[in-house]
Amino acid sequence: MTFSYGDICAIPVVVKAFRHYCGNTQDCKMYALCSKQGRIVAERFNQLLDKTSCKIRFVVPAVTEIDQRATLTHKKKWEKDEAVVFEEKLKGEFTTFVDKRGETSAHCDLILEAFCHFSLHVSGGCFVICGLKGVQRKDAYEFTLTNPTIHSREGKFGPKDKRDAGIQDFSSNHTCNKFCHMFMNKSACELDKASDEC
Repeated sequence: MTFSYGDICAIPVVVKAFRHYCGNTQDCKMYALCSKQGRIVAERFNQLLDKTSCKIRFVVPAVTEIDQRATLTHKKKWEKDEAVVFEEKLKGEFTTFVDKRGETSAHCDLILEAFCHFSLHVSGGCFVICGLKGVQRKDAYEFTLTNPTIHSREGKFGPKDKRDAGIQDFSSNHTCNKFCHMFMNKSACELDKASDEC
């Protein structure tokens, strides 16, 4: 639970650290960068496909450092100055919809497959967002996602970024669907606006 100054109610969060080593601020900022890029593309995707009433949202974490050594579980002892991320705690059944290679699970919705394709399309082939995992609201066509994998031509999204090989894996595993055709038929002007934000 987290408390902000002046707040009476605590906010439930998940605190994430690197499992096998003491992470630094740069490690955590790379983690956050992927989530921020996911959110930017998802906001544009939601606008372009607004008639579907679908919403995709990425949780964007806060990066911080431990100021006092603590043991929260029997598996992990956090060290002073170790960097961690705080994320909104997701409610619902946590599911991997699309893996880091672009392969879909049995629970994957067509809209999420199309979102991965959209990220590649709107970036002009510069990157693709995969590794879609999170929860779907049961009462709405809404997905809240966390910690995506992004493969980019420049390899700028951290250790999970497999560059051209990752983009090729996605392209080999993806089959276009009706939602892909919806955004592929949008005007170049509309997609240029999205590219400017990516």
